[in-house]
Amino acid sequence: MHLCGRCASSFTPFALECPPAPTYELQAIVKAQEKANEAIVLAQNMGAEKAAHLAKRAVDHISMVQGWFTFYAYRMYSDLQDDIHEARFDLEQAAQSAYSEASGSDAGNLLACAADDLLPYDPMPNIHPMDHRLSSMPASWIDLTSMLGFRRSRRSRRLDNAQYFL
Repeated sequence: MHLCGRCASSFTPFALECPPAPTYELQAIVKAQEKANEAIVLAQNMGAEKAAHLAKRAVDHISMVQGWFTFYAYRMYSDLQDDIHEARFDLEQAAQSAYSEASGSDAGNLLACAADDLLPYDPMPNIHPMDHRLSSMPASWIDLTSMLGFRRSRRSRRLDNAQYFL
């Protein structure tokens, strides 16, 4: 079981002190909903609409679980595992957004800890969202790599090898 008291992860820029993750899946879902709902209010007060929207979407994925009966029904007869994954994924992305848009607020910390609560019950725990800043590489770098031949196809390499051999 994953118990993270001090988490260094893909969605926090530093080591974050979170309370220990709940030991039962139902508790983890309920705690994640509580933390996310609290973070939504903080993010909206700081003007971090993107983080608030992502956190609301995360809560919507798991909001049907309100107690042991609904947990059992959705766990046995629905696709709760995918909903947990989608919620954790959205919470991580909301935490990234909250850290960049509302850095003076505790919204990012609450969202990161809510994602950490769901992590032990996520069927795909190693998949994490990427921050949009990582995908903003200048086009000149892409042109440079294609000019240098870093992305050559297998067929073109075979032809070069055949020409070298002959």
